[in-house]
Amino acid sequence: PLVVRRICAAVAASPGETIVEIGPGEGAMTRPLAEAGVRLVAVELDRRAVEGLRAEFGNRISILAQDILTVDFRELARQAGSAIRIVGNIPYNITSLILFQILDQRESVRDATLMMQREVARRLAARPGTKDYGILSVSFGIWTEVELLFEVAPGAFRPPPMVFSTVVRLRTLAVPRAPVRDEMFFRGMVRAVFGQR
Repeated sequence: PLVVRRICAAVAASPGETIVEIGPGEGAMTRPLAEAGVRLVAVELDRRAVEGLRAEFGNRISILAQDILTVDFRELARQAGSAIRIVGNIPYNITSLILFQILDQRESVRDATLMMQREVARRLAARPGTKDYGILSVSFGIWTEVELLFEVAPGAFRPPPMVFSTVVRLRTLAVPRAPVRDEMFFRGMVRAVFGQR
């Protein structure tokens, strides 16, 4: 499908890189990524999908049959010997949890190319003074470069969801845009501030 081709083109995977694919399902994006010669780690919770992936790919890819929220990106980066890259159409009901998981382990993640609900993507990329500016904008604006790549209409999916989606690229910054001495205090403060707009 066109959307998969556009995501893979945006990722521009190189042989030897370690890419973690979140929720590969039936493997639409797994196939072109595997053909790119990367070390592919597919994280899939659905048992039937895992069986299908194992039957098709065998030992050509690593399959973690677990919840993405339990995956240790630091350990995967350690095994790879370099920062990992992340790609996936992430479950919309746990988007924020996945985003903060990436942020918490950002030193092990080079970039993440993710499809998410359009409204969440807009909050990630929002500028100060706009109505979308909030916790996600501040948190990710300090430690990552956020790029909105393209939108995906509901008709691209079967069955079509009730929402538009956006493919976003997050690149982790080697040096944050502002110094934060106590990250947990800062995060709590940001939550408190936007809880009292």
